[in-house]
Amino acid sequence: MNLKPVLIVWLVLMSFPAAKAQSHYWESLILASDTFHYYQARSNLNDQSVTGWRSPGYDDSHWASGRAGIGFGDGDDSTEIPRGYSVYIRKKFILRDTSNIQQLLLLLDYDDGFVAYLNGTEVARANMNPQDAYPPFNSLAQSSHEARMYQGGYPTIFAVPSTVFQTATTEGENLLALQVHNNRSNSNDLSAIPYLVATRNQPDTQARPVPAWFNPMLEQTASDLPLVCIETGGAAIRDDPRIRARMSIINCPGEGVIYPFDPPTDYNGWINIEKRGHSSQFLFPDGKISYALETQDSTGENNNVSPLGFPKENDWILYAPYSDKTLIRNVLVYHFGPKAGLLAPRTKYCNLVINGEPQGLYVWTEKIKRDKNRVDISKLRDVDLEDDQLTGGYIIKVDWPNNVPNEGWTSPYPPNNGTGQQTVFVMQYPKPDKIQPEQLNYIREYVTEFETVLRSENFLDPDEGYRKYINFQSWVDFFLISELFRDTDAYRCSVFMYKDRDSRGGKLTMGPLWDYNYSMGNYENFNVFSTEGWAYLFNYDCNTRAKINPFWYERIMEDEDFRNRARTRWDELRQGALHTDSIMNFINQTVARIRHSADRNFEIWPVLNTYLWPNYYVGGTYENEISWLKNWLTERAAWIDAHLPGQGSSDANPLLSSGRPFIYVFPNPFHNELNIQIDQPDTGQPLLIEILDLNGKTVATLHPGERSYGIQTIKWTGSGAIPPGVYLVTAFREGRRIGVRRVVKR
Repeated sequence: MNLKPVLIVWLVLMSFPAAKAQSHYWESLILASDTFHYYQARSNLNDQSVTGWRSPGYDDSHWASGRAGIGFGDGDDSTEIPRGYSVYIRKKFILRDTSNIQQLLLLLDYDDGFVAYLNGTEVARANMNPQDAYPPFNSLAQSSHEARMYQGGYPTIFAVPSTVFQTATTEGENLLALQVHNNRSNSNDLSAIPYLVATRNQPDTQARPVPAWFNPMLEQTASDLPLVCIETGGAAIRDDPRIRARMSIINCPGEGVIYPFDPPTDYNGWINIEKRGHSSQFLFPDGKISYALETQDSTGENNNVSPLGFPKENDWILYAPYSDKTLIRNVLVYHFGPKAGLLAPRTKYCNLVINGEPQGLYVWTEKIKRDKNRVDISKLRDVDLEDDQLTGGYIIKVDWPNNVPNEGWTSPYPPNNGTGQQTVFVMQYPKPDKIQPEQLNYIREYVTEFETVLRSENFLDPDEGYRKYINFQSWVDFFLISELFRDTDAYRCSVFMYKDRDSRGGKLTMGPLWDYNYSMGNYENFNVFSTEGWAYLFNYDCNTRAKINPFWYERIMEDEDFRNRARTRWDELRQGALHTDSIMNFINQTVARIRHSADRNFEIWPVLNTYLWPNYYVGGTYENEISWLKNWLTERAAWIDAHLPGQGSSDANPLLSSGRPFIYVFPNPFHNELNIQIDQPDTGQPLLIEILDLNGKTVATLHPGERSYGIQTIKWTGSGAIPPGVYLVTAFREGRRIGVRRVVKR
């Protein structure tokens, strides 16, 4: 069957002004309290003639009649029927002045699947096999779907496509026909409660009013985030292979508000789609899985588009932040990674609907691939088998092996912990089924040679050492980002690297960044949740499936030049892009933007009080989750401030070059002990440190000691005597205030 372009819309529960909804004049064409004709077939009624049961001319006088709901079980049906596979329902209605009608909405509360027809033309389908153009009476719905209204919810909204409305309806009498199916032959419930409403440009004095809950539903189901609506025609989305589906995207630029009857703005067409992810597919509920999709034209070919303001492409990810209850960890890293010089996918929050079912908050994300707007490296063709053409471009990933022939290789150098684990490289580009043997051999030998040199005694040689093979700055930046956000998988899973042609300066470059949902304390085991310690030293074997960090950074940290470059770069970033205030401001702005959708997400998925693997912290409220994340990041950055080895360049620190000290305080917030680290230039004048409350009153005075330059750390243990609140750690030299840090005492 040809899947109809049915727009299925669900919007986020929040309180928006109803002004837009009130500019439309709504009327009811069909109400649940009307009388319907229904029939429980024991054989197929699926004739396709003009007098078929879906058509207005069919004689249904021999059918039973009753009010909706029509079904059995759950106590939500006005008309009880015997148990069975399915029920057929017909209802005629009158349309007056069709030129004045803007939109038709089918509102249907159902259990478990259905197909709906308007004057014989299919207008909506959910949970039914899309291959069955006219499902037989004993067809089963593809999965369970519970009715909502008897539980205090609303029916699902299906917008009748304007093309169908314009061509299939007539002035006067029309017909809505439904076939509703169970998902099991022995199911104990089935239900159908239909409503059909229309919106007009001008009011109709003869119109029947909409149900009492309709206008509040519109007011409460408005969204200030884009909506991504996917319709599979009832087909289940699998891990592999992909299935064909339709997708529409409704965007709301600026301060706009989206309503269920708004048309698509950014996309309305075909896609193929599959589940994605490793552990998430087994640990997350089926309605909160991440997806990979490709936009396609009607023939199934790639269709490059630019939804939501993204550069044109056809490969996309819908990421589901489920066990990350802040909903922002990936977005946070993908925002700050590029500020540290690394590639990372662009992202945009949206709400996702699949077959009329709300899935909650998602993140529309670019898939990592070779493209001028993503990883801009040379295209590697089948014929590029020698000379400079062979040297790039490649994208590889350290990850779990997928047992696909020619997909990659295993490093000859295992991690340093002696567990027998291996480091596995997987080809990302060219794809495993496209890469030529010569190309796979080249990139494998290049990476292996890098590892061999790094393991050798000569690894620090300025010309022939390990730095000959890598984009040194990218390895510095990746190290700092991975350590700041302390991802349990930072060096061992979902680690992307790329290499361009030698003629384009091609060296092994870290990035793009990917998959940080188990970072920033969101992992309960192996002390990963701590704000202290180095992530590159994670070397544990929790079970036979554990991945162990490669040996690279343990070895590289023996390089004094690397340590100094890392320290200099860190100091640069901490004064700007990775300043604590910069991070906190981004979190605050992001939370403000998604807050209403986040609240609705946790109504759909009430997990704030629930442990989800691998949570270390369960906050109970969204505010607590965000607060805990902020505190974790503040303390983590301060720990790195105090413990990152190497000598930073004063040229990278405008505070030092101007004669002002650089002050770090940690932990922040603190309880009974505060560490104050001072990095000061050699001025010959000692510092005085005072702790002030917000009224300017001095609560403590500290003397750093005789030395007037370099790095010193002062441990303030007298803080237990002061009450909780906000304090200022202030540095004075010769009576002048020359530096200040804000701290919070708990």
